[in-house]
Amino acid sequence: MITDPDGRFLTQREHPRMATVRPRVTDEGITLAAPGAPSLLVPTSRGNAPLEVTVWKSGCVAADQGDDAAGWFSRLLERECRFAWMPEEISRPISGGGQEAITFADGYPLLVCHEASLEELNSHLDAPVTMNRFRANVVVRGGSPWEEDRWSRLTGDGVELEMAKPCERCKVVTVNQDTGEGGKEPLKTLASIQRDVDGVCFGQNAIHRGTSSLRVGQSLQVHL
Repeated sequence: MITDPDGRFLTQREHPRMATVRPRVTDEGITLAAPGAPSLLVPTSRGNAPLEVTVWKSGCVAADQGDDAAGWFSRLLERECRFAWMPEEISRPISGGGQEAITFADGYPLLVCHEASLEELNSHLDAPVTMNRFRANVVVRGGSPWEEDRWSRLTGDGVELEMAKPCERCKVVTVNQDTGEGGKEPLKTLASIQRDVDGVCFGQNAIHRGTSSLRVGQSLQVHL
């Protein structure tokens, strides 16, 4: 997670250029790359100085990843930054204070989105967008647009994903994830066709139950 010097999380809401960063996880650590910037290997180390960090109103202690990583992000975003890693022994509860733990995600460990809903949204747009605007962990194909709003669980081959709540969308979905450039769409159109009591939503926040593996092309059963 990228933070300010005080440990407060930074996002594409304020810094859309973050979308252009391409991290690659290796056995040695994380290699960072971005247009116009030299690549940098950041060895993941739990021996670095502790850094108190906050995501919204949730706080925990992370491991600062050193001045080289901080300088790389500071130059890219043109502001002072730190780069934080969450050690496995640190626990941060999900949104609402449940028993499940997450790392630096907003509030839940997984986000499930539906290809049919994206196709429906794109049918209302002059310039279609890709699913990476919505930064889903799990993308489901098949069925009707917006039916994911009625799902309670997805199961199959030992996988169990519990739908927690609709994902309210913010201006990050207006950021082109390839260029870092912003605009008004698709949030403007989404607000006109898919607004409910939870706000302007697309996708479902989800919690995984137990330990299992997901693979591309895997079949999942929908539970209402």
